[in-house]
Amino acid sequence: MTSSAKYRAGVGLSALLSAVAASLFVLNQARSEPATMVSSAPLVEFPTVPSGESEVQEGDIAFYTRRVAEDAQSAADRLTLARLLFM
Repeated sequence: MTSSAKYRAGVGLSALLSAVAASLFVLNQARSEPATMVSSAPLVEFPTVPSGESEVQEGDIAFYTRRVAEDAQSAADRLTLARLLFM
């Protein structure tokens, strides 16, 4: 084995050992730190619940009207809006 081949083998072995050591370090850190999730604010704030069936239907009609306006090619949204309008 020539000296340049030995050098390349040594560099490759050093890189491999460094990668293994880094992996073990990260694995050890992940195991030693407890997983905690603390939030001071809710992720989603829900609007107030409509009180009657007509309010729910009006909200659905408004929602699907916006969807149809955003994507006029959506047959499913058009069909749902038509069902709501002609109920």
